[in-house]
Amino acid sequence: MAELHPFPFNPNTITEDEWLQIGLTDRQVRSIMNYKAKGGRFYSKSDVEKLYAISEEEFAQLEPFIVLPEVQRGNTSKPSSRKKESWSFEDKPKPEKKDIPIVDLNTVDSTTLVELPRMGGYMASRIIAFREKLGGFVEVEQLRDVKGLDSTRFAAMQPYLLIGDSETKRIDVNRADFKTLVSHPYLSYEQVKRIFKQRETRGMIKNWAQLEALLNEVGEVNPLLENYLIY
Repeated sequence: MAELHPFPFNPNTITEDEWLQIGLTDRQVRSIMNYKAKGGRFYSKSDVEKLYAISEEEFAQLEPFIVLPEVQRGNTSKPSSRKKESWSFEDKPKPEKKDIPIVDLNTVDSTTLVELPRMGGYMASRIIAFREKLGGFVEVEQLRDVKGLDSTRFAAMQPYLLIGDSETKRIDVNRADFKTLVSHPYLSYEQVKRIFKQRETRGMIKNWAQLEALLNEVGEVNPLLENYLIY
């Protein structure tokens, strides 16, 4: 089970994106949202515990952060099976805040990445996976290419991000196989076909200017692609 990264939340009003930030999977979040769409409502923490999508271990991590203002059920309400808390949520001791680290996007691991604002385990794993496919970041702005990372989250994280001195992993455009080239985020299927046609009929590609002109024939070229290729 992956470690969750919860923050105080009301399960009746939390959004799908915020569930993902906490670290639940897409499948778990869909199940919860379907329950709410059908009229499901949470009146106590034990109602959250009853969700099939959340395991006992996950509930143990979430429970201290669940905030539920009193909701009237009418005469049909049943007392909670859990012992009533003698203090309000506001009275509960809060964990000490940690300093937010400044991280190098090319060396940071997912454990450190989740310490950034608005960052959960789900998005951290996506960033690491994108970095591996890319071959390393050359600009912080490249994070915008990560699926699901919206401008609000990027703005919250940006002050804590930098690019260090590590070099990008480069692909030999004249010798790499089709699968290697097409798996790069900045190359489309049609562009890779064009590269192979050039290699098979006209010989080696000599430089970036030649390659850029070649790729422009079948689609828009990301100028940062130049940082990931050798000839």
